[in-house]
Amino acid sequence: MKSSWIGRTLISLISISLIIICLFPLFFAVINSSKTEGEYATSKFSLPKNFILFEKVKKIFRLEFGNYTLNSIVMVATSVFICLIFSSMAGYAFDKLEFPKKNLIYFGVISMLAIPFQAFVIPLFVMWSRWGLVDNLVAVGLLHATLEFPFGIFLMKSFYHNIPDELIDSARIDGANSFQIYYKIMLPLGKPALITLGVIDFFYFWNELFISMIFLRSNKVRVITPAIARLQVASRSGRITDWPLLFCGILVSIIIPLLVYFIFQKKLTKGITMGALKG
Repeated sequence: MKSSWIGRTLISLISISLIIICLFPLFFAVINSSKTEGEYATSKFSLPKNFILFEKVKKIFRLEFGNYTLNSIVMVATSVFICLIFSSMAGYAFDKLEFPKKNLIYFGVISMLAIPFQAFVIPLFVMWSRWGLVDNLVAVGLLHATLEFPFGIFLMKSFYHNIPDELIDSARIDGANSFQIYYKIMLPLGKPALITLGVIDFFYFWNELFISMIFLRSNKVRVITPAIARLQVASRSGRITDWPLLFCGILVSIIIPLLVYFIFQKKLTKGITMGALKG
């Protein structure tokens, strides 16, 4: 009995410690975004004397952060939509259909996970420039989705593998073709995996910086992560970075991801749990 109480106490202490560690950066950003530059320079861990967070938010949006957020939404929505559609199709094909060299092609697709994007960014940028696709939100969304296809295909194939083949055979006996089986059976059954993949991809695409800084160069199509990075670059060009304003920009940038997480939290947990139980 005593050992059980000690175990529960240790688990509680570890959980509380992890929660504090996870929430401290958010707390640090909130208190420092509410300070003036002088207060931040004096003490980074003290509470602000005057809560001026909303004034900082207004200043952030005067710097066109509203447009940057909208651009991010367009780019991320394009990426997630394309990734979900084609990953689910490919996952279904690789697991339930038969075609020549299927395993070899699947191995080639999955092996792309081991190749860093930085290895071919220069030729890709040259090709993108010749095609006139630089500074195009939809084109960059397509690029994001393409780079995420291997993971998406792996996840969807793993999920579809647990669906009985007898269900597919019954549909074929009833006269359904391969696309009808995908659209009417596999796609609805794969909804938990699709939600999980969609949320994971959303966070990845929203926080991605490297591709956005290279392929979205003009201010008109700039997304939110490079915009925040530019606030920090100011100190390297001879000016002093407004750190409270930078923290405020970070807070603004996490509003949409937090909303997405809270909306899909239960379905995301259900999808992960179903995958774990089936695996």
